[in-house]
Amino acid sequence: MVKERGFAEMMRDLVKDRLGDGYDVNLRDVMKNNGTELTGLSIGAKDARIAPTIYLEGFEERFEQGRISVNEAVEEIIKVFRKEDDQDAGSLYEIFSNVEEIYKRVCPKIINAERNAELLKTVPFVKFLDLAEIFVVKMEISGNTGNVTINNDLVERLGIDIEKLKDSAYGNMKKRGIEQKSLSSMIKDLIFDSGEVPEELNEPEGISMMVVTNRERYNGACCMIDPEIFVDLSEKMGCDLYVLPSSIHEIIVVPAVSQCNEDELRDMVRDVNRSSVSNEDFLSDTLYRYNRGTAQLQIA
Repeated sequence: MVKERGFAEMMRDLVKDRLGDGYDVNLRDVMKNNGTELTGLSIGAKDARIAPTIYLEGFEERFEQGRISVNEAVEEIIKVFRKEDDQDAGSLYEIFSNVEEIYKRVCPKIINAERNAELLKTVPFVKFLDLAEIFVVKMEISGNTGNVTINNDLVERLGIDIEKLKDSAYGNMKKRGIEQKSLSSMIKDLIFDSGEVPEELNEPEGISMMVVTNRERYNGACCMIDPEIFVDLSEKMGCDLYVLPSSIHEIIVVPAVSQCNEDELRDMVRDVNRSSVSNEDFLSDTLYRYNRGTAQLQIA
């Protein structure tokens, strides 16, 4: 499906006219998780080593809602560009021209392999069951934490060693820390100030459901690649484990006890994915099982 480009092209032309001939202003489609594409406005001085990209979807939505005028959108885009260009262009260039900086900052990200077949043609990855482990560089941009996906062009340009990249990503994930909380406790933290969880969101009687993610609770499903997590949890629970892929940001771990029905758990995963998870955050409809005896995670 061809994206409507009217607003984006208008912003490109008006920003270019406003900045003058000393700047290159271009539109670029940026592929995100599960085929989601965002339209970015890439702005940079003609001699710039790196050009910040400003995503236009938020501006277009506010324009369509009558919350911002065309001129206000242009001025705000230029203001964002000036801020990012002044604060970040130099540091971004330093990071992405130095392979050791990449190794220090890289982290794993787990995505759905089938839904990201086109993306996987352009990035280094490691197959993980029916998923794929890709690699992102974490950084702070204008006070906000951001992730930039490592692609094949960067690997070739910097001579990145894939095995070292994989080992560095795993090590950095461990350093940043893993968070494990009961499902009810996590819901209280995230949603309910009163600390009272609605009855339908309580854990089934006799079953402790654990949410596992990273400390940032962002792209935290990557913890699936850490076997120590499942070893520890299976020891504590004294049984095999079911792993429910809640989203790319977290997983839910359930003890494989007699009260659990695999079909019901699969239905739970599908229902949550359809009702509560955005396309960009979707990970998988698959139910996984950790076998305590073999110390292996597999598709249930």
